[in-house]
Amino acid sequence: MNNKLSITHLILIIASFFFGCSGSVEEEYKDNALANSVAREHTGNEKYAIIDAKESVVTWKGSSAMGAHTGFVSISKGKLMIEKSQLVSGTVEVDMNTIQDEIHGSDNNLIKHLKDPDFFDVKKFPISTIVITEVASINGENKKVTGNLTIKGITHAVSFPATMEIKDGIFKANGRLVIDRTKWDVRYNSGKFYDNLADKTISDSIEFIMKIVAKQDKDSLTQASLLKTEISKERETGEIYQSISSHHNIVHQFTYLAAMRDFCNKTLLEMRANGEVNKKLSKELKRELLNAKAALTSSKFNGLKIELGLYEIFMKQINDRFTNRC
Repeated sequence: MNNKLSITHLILIIASFFFGCSGSVEEEYKDNALANSVAREHTGNEKYAIIDAKESVVTWKGSSAMGAHTGFVSISKGKLMIEKSQLVSGTVEVDMNTIQDEIHGSDNNLIKHLKDPDFFDVKKFPISTIVITEVASINGENKKVTGNLTIKGITHAVSFPATMEIKDGIFKANGRLVIDRTKWDVRYNSGKFYDNLADKTISDSIEFIMKIVAKQDKDSLTQASLLKTEISKERETGEIYQSISSHHNIVHQFTYLAAMRDFCNKTLLEMRANGEVNKKLSKELKRELLNAKAALTSSKFNGLKIELGLYEIFMKQINDRFTNRC
């Protein structure tokens, strides 16, 4: 017992000369504590619906002094997150190469011009996207959708009304969005930027009517169920790192690295506060901390959530690991 206490005491060491980032360690530790307090278990609570590109379409309408044009553009792919039968967020990608006119199709001078740099510069910017960030209920099926629309690499926030329903795992939505095209650098024959256009003036407003059909991603739900089962089993057996699911292993790795980072931050801070010195251990901790921080910047960890139950187990394992070295 005394030996154990002395080992624990030895971990809580280091004097002010240890390393130069003394001010930032305490700040990082506070940030980590806050992050951990709101972290939640990655057990697949989210439900996703995959947009059916064949059944979904965007209708566009533009007008000039000479009349109006209507056409279509195809949705290439998209994914929606649905909770409690309500749309929460999502991403929709539109293939600008599929622009066509309602009457003349896609092989005509109008469409060729719309694809030119004068308009949407499709060769340089083939994909437009809308990222849904908020959905507010108005009444019944009527919603107000807020998101970020990107055209020609330029992003602006937009809001528009939509109706939505979900039945038997199929999500359907219809929305109407009107934008000022000049905000996305589509300025051709705009009265805002060119004088004396007369009957060549083109309206700055473009209207989009969006029909979205999305179907529940059964594979994702199955994976979520398996993930939850694996986590429960691994907690019981202690075999918490290796899994038959490569994605699950990545989640574990992320959780382990987060635990390592937090342990190192916390321990180094306590070592400084105790005013004790152990250069060998402090160097090991600093190296582990830097490695963990570097690895956590990897793109493969983007969007992952800390597994709370495993996080605590990892923290204990890491503590035991460094304790046994002393």
